[in-house]
Amino acid sequence: MADSVIFLYRGSASSVAWYGDFNSWSDDAFNATVQKLNGNIWILEKTFPSNARLDYKIVLNGSTWILDPANPFRQMGGYGYNSVLRMPDYEFPMEVLAREDTRKGTLSDNIPIYSNALAYSLHYRVYTPADYETLSHLPVLYITDGHEYANSLMGSVPTVLDNLIHDRKIKPLIAVFISPVTPGGGINRRMSEYNMNAAFADFLADELVPHIDSTYKTQTDPDSRCLLGTSMGGICSAYTGAVKPETFHLLAIQSPAFWYNPVIYNLYSDYPLRPLKIWMSTGTIHDMQSGALHMKEIFENKGYEYTYMEVPESHSWGNWRGQIDDILTWFWKDSTQVSILPEKKARSSTFAHPNPFNGQTTLHLSPLPFPRKGQIRIIDLAGREIFSSSLQVPAGQAVSIPLDFDHQASGIYIYTFLSSNTRESGKLLHLK
Repeated sequence: MADSVIFLYRGSASSVAWYGDFNSWSDDAFNATVQKLNGNIWILEKTFPSNARLDYKIVLNGSTWILDPANPFRQMGGYGYNSVLRMPDYEFPMEVLAREDTRKGTLSDNIPIYSNALAYSLHYRVYTPADYETLSHLPVLYITDGHEYANSLMGSVPTVLDNLIHDRKIKPLIAVFISPVTPGGGINRRMSEYNMNAAFADFLADELVPHIDSTYKTQTDPDSRCLLGTSMGGICSAYTGAVKPETFHLLAIQSPAFWYNPVIYNLYSDYPLRPLKIWMSTGTIHDMQSGALHMKEIFENKGYEYTYMEVPESHSWGNWRGQIDDILTWFWKDSTQVSILPEKKARSSTFAHPNPFNGQTTLHLSPLPFPRKGQIRIIDLAGREIFSSSLQVPAGQAVSIPLDFDHQASGIYIYTFLSSNTRESGKLLHLK
């Protein structure tokens, strides 16, 4: 069944358990049906939504946490890498992978700024898009937990920006990544800065925004500024929009930890409608769903312009990074971009057979009623390119590309065909 999962571990141990997003990383009841078979094989059967994506680790002997040695999928989290369960209908967000064909923007080093409101210094980094010198009046995305959103293994925002701007799916924009970590490292101040902190809101609206507007080529109206945050950063986005609507009209809220300070609800339910446009999401598996649903009801009752997304995932960077393209296109979709084919048809015109395969397979491009010029690229799960080829495909012509994986390890690879009007991707499963 597409919703069934069998966890397996082979090795000597007194006990084996699986902890992760699916049991809040601690629920022993989840592992009550673990069985030990002959040959030191441990097995656990579960069901999840067919399109779920969840982080986990294996716990040996009640205390030793390890990655799943038989699972090639990894995701960086706040405490290092986790193994990842990807159900059959889960679609990997290809936008988070760096591409050779994109023109890259520039991400600055850490820049210090002293805040009079907070009475201490902070660091921020700035992303400027390709061709920045020829652009002007750019919208600005301000991001809390910026040190993680900027990380290509976590939030991947610079990579997604490069890809979407290059593909003309969004307008060029500037991103400001604000770090809660003290300059020099050591202390993370997010729990105090993001918990409806009036001084931090003053810093954002009265100090950082004017500084960015005077330094970079920004569009300086509140309709061109968005504040993005996740978890406690989600509270920060909602709070700042409530108390600084003259500065921020756009709010992006991922997996908000509204439970941590329920007063945030009153700032929306008990006050007049503000000129805000809001994007909010949550996972449905041990995430912040109940609080997000409560706030969604408030938004709806008050008449806010908002969009709301639920995904069968949890409180992790694998979830949040996969939504960056949705956030960016909702706020800043490039309406001048015209797609020749519907996206689903474009993806289905490329396929591999056989797949799974042992050693050799063939990548097929089905005939389409218009010519295509682009690049075939194959990468492994670490993002390393193992094959690249430029192609010119006439209208109505099919193409077959033989692929030799004899010298590649077993595992999953991702192929992509990139052209000016289509992007077609899929998975290759190499089994030796």
